[in-house]
Formats: sequence, C-alpha cells, structure tokens
Amino acid sequence: MSDNTTTGAMIGMITLNNDESVKEDIAKYQELIKRKVACVLRFINWEDDFPTDMCHLIASNGSTPHFTWHANWPTTKGHARRECESNDTGLDDILAGKYDAYITQFATDVKAWGGEVYIRFLHEFNADWYVWSGYKNGAEINGPEKVKQVWKYVVDRFKAIGAHNALWGWCVHEPSIHVPLEPWNDIENYWPGNDYVDWVGIDGFNFYPENPERINPSYLSFDDCFRATYDKIVQLTNKPVFIMTGSGEFLLSDKKTNKTTWVNDAFLKIKTEYPQIKMYCWFNHYFNERADWRIHSSEEVLEAFRNNMDDPYYLSYNG
Repeated sequence: MSDNTTTGAMIGMITLNNDESVKEDIAKYQELIKRKVACVLRFINWEDDFPTDMCHLIASNGSTPHFTWHANWPTTKGHARRECESNDTGLDDILAGKYDAYITQFATDVKAWGGEVYIRFLHEFNADWYVWSGYKNGAEINGPEKVKQVWKYVVDRFKAIGAHNALWGWCVHEPSIHVPLEPWNDIENYWPGNDYVDWVGIDGFNFYPENPERINPSYLSFDDCFRATYDKIVQLTNKPVFIMTGSGEFLLSDKKTNKTTWVNDAFLKIKTEYPQIKMYCWFNHYFNERADWRIHSSEEVLEAFRNNMDDPYYLSYNG
C-alpha cells in the first residue's frame, strides 16, 4: 500500500463472489465509476485455501488482491459466524498450535504467489459480534490481550516462512453500534505495534434509517463515522489508513441532506481533512437486503460518485 508520502487515496471495491464472475464484477464497477480500481476486496474463511487463482484474476486487471480473512475456525455455522458455542476455544486453539499446519500452508501459498496481497485479519475485533472479538474472548478479563496475541502469532508465522508480500490490515469498527465503550475495549489495548501492522482500517457506515439499535443517533455524517476513531489512530501510528464505508438512500427533515450530499461530503473530507486515508472501499451492495447502499441507487448518487472519481486525488493504482 502507498505510504503517507503519497498524495491521494486508492480506489477500492468489494466483491461478494468467489469465482470467475469476479472478473465481471470488476468490469461492471469500473464502468459505473468510469475509473479502474486499485484493489479488489473479497471475503475468505479460515478453512479456505489461499485463493491464488483469484489473485491472478484480480492482478490481470492491474489491481491488488485484498482479502478479509475470517478467523471462523471450521464450523457448521459457516461464514463469519457471530454465535459462540459453549465449547468454543478458537483463539486458544490458534495459540496452542492446532491450526499451525493450515497457517503454514496458507503463508507458503502467499509467498509463492509473490505479489503484494492485503490481508485484513480479525477485523472489527473491538465490536461485540464476531467470535474472534475481544468481547467474546474474555472481554475485560483478557479479551484485547488474547486478540493481540493471536495477531502476533499468525503474523510471526508468515514472517518466519518469508511471506513478506502479505500486508497486514488491522481494522477497527467505529463505536456507534455494538462496540463496548468501556475502557478495557479502547483500541490501543489491541495494538500489536508498528512491526506487526502495515495499514490500519476503519469500518464506518451510515445505517440510517435501517438500524434502530444504534448507540448514537441513527443518522451519521462522514465525520460522525470516522473523525473520533481516525484521530485516535493518527496518535497511535503513522501507518496508512484504509476505510470501508457506505450509506443507504435517505432524506433528512432539512430536505437538503441525502445520500448524494453524503457522498460528496465523504470524498471532500477524505481529500481535505483525512490525509492519512490512503485507500477506501464503498460497500456497493444492499445492507441486509433492505437498505440500498449501491453507488447507483439513484442517478444523482451515481453522478456524484463519477464526479468525485474524476478527481486525480483518487488513484487507480497502488501509489
């Protein structure tokens, strides 16, 4: 990933597919925004092999592969499960070496691939939903420390094998929804140190009006989503920042604030007030099949996206 001496932020995208249709996804998204994407993010599970073929497919577009690697040890509950069984010992099992053979093979395949690959591991660990979170692994007793130990354990194994082309993304969730606000859960308690992190992620979304369970008011501006967490991160490290974001269609009572103005504000803020953000991905899908977060949810929103992507500040290559 570009470092903080690079001016601009890379354009990212997300695909939810896992086969050759990813190529079609990339082409469709690039046609929508009238730009090439610098990276393509896809979700993979703990039991999956490293997707070398997918790396080749993404690289053939001139983009960098970017994988969110779910540490959801093999389970009948499947993809990114949130429930913990009474006998769940997943993070302890990793530290005890139960998955060493899997980690070693995965890292060996990353090294063999040879190109840069972004790995977003244990993402949103400060929230209360995933089985790898601090909340579900001891909380105030030892939760953040255990997550940090697992992070170092896995990264160290990659380094020992020589898979230095893996760029590790340490990604938090902004605190407006289901993120415990007690001091034990402060993000700095999870920080493994600059030697273990290549970039820092923040996930933040305007769920309005689809999520009534928020801690903060339902509507969140871009600053509401990112400012407080971003300010903490830039005090913690000078590593480049990646954000994932999105918003459904909405219209506030002032009749002036809607998804189009939200998009314009987001890209203006990234450029002018968040210089450490070096890559973004918009969640270009429906949220829980209810809220239309797509960039083409309306002609006005798509026009706003395209106008912002015309700005050379947003990069189609790995800076």
